Amino acid sequence: MRRIPVSLFLILLATGWLSGLAQSIPDGFRMLDSGRATSIRAISPVSPRVIWVSGSQGWVGRSLDGGLHWSWHQVPGKGDYRCLKAFTAQRALIINAGSPATVRMTRDGGKSWRTVYRNRNASVFFDGMSFWNDRRGIALSDPEEGHFVLIWTRDGGRSWERVRGSIQPEADSGEACFAASNSALLTGPGSAIWIATGGTRSRVLHSRDGGRTWQSVDCPVLHGLSSTGLFSIACREGRCVAVGGDYQAAAVRLGNACLSPDGGATWERPIVNPGGYRSSVVFDGPELLIATGTSGTDISADGGSTWKRISSMGFNVAATLDGKGPVWLAGSGGRIAEWLQQAR
Repeated sequence: MRRIPVSLFLILLATGWLSGLAQSIPDGFRMLDSGRATSIRAISPVSPRVIWVSGSQGWVGRSLDGGLHWSWHQVPGKGDYRCLKAFTAQRALIINAGSPATVRMTRDGGKSWRTVYRNRNASVFFDGMSFWNDRRGIALSDPEEGHFVLIWTRDGGRSWERVRGSIQPEADSGEACFAASNSALLTGPGSAIWIATGGTRSRVLHSRDGGRTWQSVDCPVLHGLSSTGLFSIACREGRCVAVGGDYQAAAVRLGNACLSPDGGATWERPIVNPGGYRSSVVFDGPELLIATGTSGTDISADGGSTWKRISSMGFNVAATLDGKGPVWLAGSGGRIAEWLQQAR
């Protein structure tokens, strides 16, 4: 390794260059990629080696070696692709945020994309996509005419159908979901669905039967403004945790998380909140969680009851493979990182 002369070291220290480098690679993280002109909002791991990401300006990235190297493709139209589901190293789905809304599929690793669903309604804005298995999936949009919009597929995303009638959960005036991390919508065992909402009202909508019936529970978090509410929800073995806050006041450590010991039937405040607005939360074991947002990253070792800040570096989204193993995080500037095992 080439040594830095002492005089140069002192100059770099005085100008803050070294501290900036330490901020860019915080303890406990391994930076995998950065510099791409995209704000990454979704991560979809297929295996410990195959990982997909998507974000703004139409960029979709794929790694075949656990994040060490990335190949990037820019989807025509340069949409803001905040919803992503990858099935294999070759096949994946993306949905853009905004109108007209399109679901696109690739079968060749992102080189080409085919539109499999289109909705031109100006009020449709997709917030999340989640699958029960390789064939059954569902996607969520902000409300239209007082109801959240749901579409579903039974053939792995090759075709989509709009959910109609009473299956569409009702939305209050000013209530919506956030497309910050593709995790305001969650599917679970059997036909379970969870939806985390925000805006004028912040609650969790839960269905145990694929959306035929819904239970609504108001949550003890910030709400009332278009920038407040729940942004992300994660569930494991009957325990659920949801995070959010106010993205316009990202440092506020108040009303930004809640937890449920009974699968979403009841919700309570944590003993110690995360360190600010958090847009994404994932389980990485029965009790271990990681939450991240633009103002920093936290972990909880007790199922979401208490949180500890581990870095001032923030990301938009975190993801694991089936709630265990490596944790990948991504955010603005094309930044992708892995939370290291030895830091846990």
